[in-house]
This record gives sequence, C-alpha cells and structure tokens, in this order.
Amino acid sequence: MKTGRRFLTVCLASFLLTLVLGTSAFAEGKISIEKRTLWADCEYFFGVTFNENMPERAKLVSVKSSNPSVIRAELNGTGIYDSTLYPLKPGKSKITVTYKLDGKKYKVSATYTVKKYPAPYSYIKVNGKKINLSENKYYYDIDKYKKTSAKIQIKLKKGWKIADAYGYDENGQNVFTPKNGKSFKIKKGKNAYVFFDVQKGKDVIQYGIRFNRK
Repeated sequence: MKTGRRFLTVCLASFLLTLVLGTSAFAEGKISIEKRTLWADCEYFFGVTFNENMPERAKLVSVKSSNPSVIRAELNGTGIYDSTLYPLKPGKSKITVTYKLDGKKYKVSATYTVKKYPAPYSYIKVNGKKINLSENKYYYDIDKYKKTSAKIQIKLKKGWKIADAYGYDENGQNVFTPKNGKSFKIKKGKNAYVFFDVQKGKDVIQYGIRFNRK
C-alpha cells in the first residue's frame, strides 16, 4: 500500500510517514535521520524522518535547528512523528533530535537544505480549469466536490519530469495511481488526496490536490 509515502507531503497539511518499524530494530541497525531538501515558504512540513531502524516505542525529547532563521523546528509531542519543520528561506541548518529509548537518551542529527521554490509547472489543470499557482504553490484544495471522477493535467517546464503519482481516500484506503491527463474515480462520499512528485536532477517537489466533500 502506498500510504507509507508522504501523506499530504513534502509540504502539505500533514507529513506522515508510516514506516515499517520493528521493536528489535534498534539492536539490528543504526538510527539516523534521512537528509532531505525542503522548499522555502512551504506552508507545512511535518516531521523529522528517521530511517527504518527507529522503533515506535522511542520517545522524542527535543528537536533543535542550528539555524532557526532557515528552518524553525518544533516538538509537538513525544511520538516519533511529533516534530514539525518550517523551512523559512534558502540555506542550510543542522537538525538535531534527542530521543529516549529503553530509559537511555540518544542524539541524532542531519543537515537539511532549504531551496527557493523552483516553479516547475507551466500549468496544472483540474477538470480543465487552471489552478492559480502563484497562490497555490504546493497544494490546492477543492471543497464541496460532488463528482465521482476527476482529471488532472500537468505541464512541466523544461528539465522536469513526473517521477511518481499516487492517491487515496481519507482513510488511506482505495489506493490508486492517477495518470497525467487521464480521468480517475473518486469514491462517493469520500475525500480524496492526489499527489504528483516531479523531479529535476536530484531535486524532487510534490504537488497535492485535495478533493473535499464538504
């Protein structure tokens, strides 16, 4: 199931990664933070991402940014997903997480890069209507959506390509793979979330469209 991917992703309303984490993983491998590129002015970027060796029983103690003018870091709870990163402007910042596991404290860190929004799209259309990308850089909400199908068309600027695409409903079910310019079904009465990852070189940015029934 693709719900293990970024959920309302790289910079959307929630950054949830459902990782496959084993209770014995700590003894089997080193825990680390995955380095990643963030995008300036991304409205929401939730979560420091650990590698697959971080057990769910671990508890976060703190999350700190060495350069809070570039990335502001917040701790929202003790769970391994309970951190928030806000990329504010281009630059670099070292993110350090302190966590507790089986009564002992540990620290892990990684340097994150924040880049300027690259404007990779010539246009994005939903059911033939263009999205105002200057006001909706990373995601677009459609409220009171009544139809049981939709079509998304994306035209990318030179050098960019669609690297991945996926969608699912509000419960992480009915997972489907949307195709650029092709209609897809939306289950009646269910919200749907559709994401396209676009890539140029090593840079990956995501666009999300949320079809809300209310």
